[in-house]
Amino acid sequence: MPLEVDAHHERGNQGGLGMSKRPLSFTLTASVGSDENCHPTPCAAAPRCIKDDPDDPEYSSKVSSPHRYLVLIRLSTMVHLNLLAAVLSALALVSSAASISRPGSARDLSSVDIVTTLPAEATAFGSDNDTDWTVAYDKDFKALGRLKNEDFHALIDPSGNSTQLAARQVTRGRHCTELSVGELQSLPAWSDLDGYVKGSLASRGRYNVWTNWDGADRARACVADDHVSIERTGQAQCNTGERTFNGDRVGRSGILRLEALSGSGTTIRESITRAASIGSRYTVPSIDFDIPNIGEATTPYRDSISFSNELGKNFEKTISKESTRSVDVRSEFGDYCSMIVETTTCEQQSRGRVGFVADGYIRFGFDSRVRDHSYWHLPLSRESRDKRTSYMEFTGSINSHGYGRYRSECHK
Repeated sequence: MPLEVDAHHERGNQGGLGMSKRPLSFTLTASVGSDENCHPTPCAAAPRCIKDDPDDPEYSSKVSSPHRYLVLIRLSTMVHLNLLAAVLSALALVSSAASISRPGSARDLSSVDIVTTLPAEATAFGSDNDTDWTVAYDKDFKALGRLKNEDFHALIDPSGNSTQLAARQVTRGRHCTELSVGELQSLPAWSDLDGYVKGSLASRGRYNVWTNWDGADRARACVADDHVSIERTGQAQCNTGERTFNGDRVGRSGILRLEALSGSGTTIRESITRAASIGSRYTVPSIDFDIPNIGEATTPYRDSISFSNELGKNFEKTISKESTRSVDVRSEFGDYCSMIVETTTCEQQSRGRVGFVADGYIRFGFDSRVRDHSYWHLPLSRESRDKRTSYMEFTGSINSHGYGRYRSECHK
């Protein structure tokens, strides 16, 4: 009889080779011997040989009684050792392919080019504990190149001097702090990241997420802008008046030098009414604030201010643009002279906000490989800036004063 082998094998559905749900199966077909071809002894003299004649009344009882007879199965003379060897060789190849394509197996990276920089089109990076490589992928999961793990970590290190990293990040970390996983999950961007892992990465199981690993903060919360603008609210309340700067008595020369202040000054006092959800309790050492003019008393200023991202905290700053003005007054000997300067003081309510943006990289880890890798690293810059930004809000007041025209007065 002919020997038939039916081997079923299909590709998996997780990006690499995989086994189908239908197992590898084999079908063997054999025929039962007859009295014409059952050798070497004819059926009449051989109790173990069964005559395959359905009309034989003993046929069914003989076949169904394994305790009384043994069925002799043999291969057709057309099947010889060479055919059997070929079949076994084919089975070995199929088994090898099935082993390579098993879900969760490591990807062969020999065909992926080695690179030394982060490809500009890369949107995700895959790695494993049992290899020394991190692979960069584009949005369609096409491999763009592979880097040594230590090179990849050096390139995404926010404390490094990589100009490539600077181009990817909002800030290189002048005003940054660590970003916790809980803070990351408070941002609108998190739902997109979680959906990406469950959808594009086809992860159906649990995963872990890190914002720092290998002893470094890979993801951080940074002040989003170089400077902050303070807005005026309501109407400014202003008052005018005079300030007298006393002098001295005029000497024999008849000339007295008087001094008075000129210019302006501003004090801002603000209170945090809403803390950003990331960068919690972080004290920003200094950042420039744009302070508007109040009425006619002052001109706009820009100055650095320190503050903490914590609800209920206060910060204030006094900015003085004052100077001393000297005036020579002519008068009679012995007169007492002074200088009178017009002043304007104003107060206005104010408000503002400071953005904190999540930046850097996060890592997802899986119990088994998904899309050929156990770890996937995603740059947060893949999400829009708005979705990864949270704002600290403050309200308060601006008080200002300015010096205007002046005159001198003398009396005996």
